[in-house]
Amino acid sequence: MKLNHGCEKEYDNYIFDLYGTLIDIDVDEHSTELWDALASLYSVYGCDYRSKEMMELFFEMDEEERISVVNSMGFKHAEIRLERVYTRLLFECEQVHPVTVTIAGKAVDALRKAYGKDREKVIELVQESDWCVEVANLFRILSRKYIKLFPGTVSVLKGLRERGKKVFLLSNAQKVFTMPEIEAMGLNECFDRMYISSDYYVKKPDTAFMDRLLEDEGLDRNRSVMVGDDPVNDASMAVLNDMDCILLNTSERSKKEIDEVVDRTVEERGGSYHGCVTVVNTISDINI
Repeated sequence: MKLNHGCEKEYDNYIFDLYGTLIDIDVDEHSTELWDALASLYSVYGCDYRSKEMMELFFEMDEEERISVVNSMGFKHAEIRLERVYTRLLFECEQVHPVTVTIAGKAVDALRKAYGKDREKVIELVQESDWCVEVANLFRILSRKYIKLFPGTVSVLKGLRERGKKVFLLSNAQKVFTMPEIEAMGLNECFDRMYISSDYYVKKPDTAFMDRLLEDEGLDRNRSVMVGDDPVNDASMAVLNDMDCILLNTSERSKKEIDEVVDRTVEERGGSYHGCVTVVNTISDINI
């Protein structure tokens, strides 16, 4: 498939990815400093973790939760709420010691006993608590190397809306720490509505995620465009949904790499694709 270069076509609805598209970010969820700090924090709540053991258990639980969502909801690309994992880490630690602290007004030791009798009830309580919000955001802050907006982000988003365009967010992300980042970057007033994968238990490139947005908002896919940086999560999903895509090549991928991903996806559709994938360098190259 031949990719377009330059962005001339206008749309009624612009659907943006977040990380790598609007926000430039780098994280390391395997850093020693992160897991040393989390193990120390959980010790306050009675858990005797070694940092490496805790990290390994975190990723095991993450995978278990994703498999559970796939089995229960049928999505090919399932998303989870990480709050469940932070909560499970608290109550499924093999070595614990007594503590007097509370979460959501309940003694942690009492919650630990209750967890053995009614696991889901305790998870539901704790994952909605301020404690879980704070743990999630500490996790994010400690794993984050840097975060900044790509140049031109706010002016493009506001410019599109000033011209009467609808602007949406469709992001693979965890709302518990993504919303604070959106707010800190000054983007929370830039969208007509935000769709974050942890709210819907499905993520890109699953077509069900885009379908949900299109159906909820009553959008014509022929007048809508996906704007993102990832050939798989953004371009492929657009192709599978028979939509146009503006691919921001912020990671400087080769034309061959992008071509291969898009061509493979078109073949997956049986060779039928009525849209186009336009490659530009930055968000500022979008015609507003």
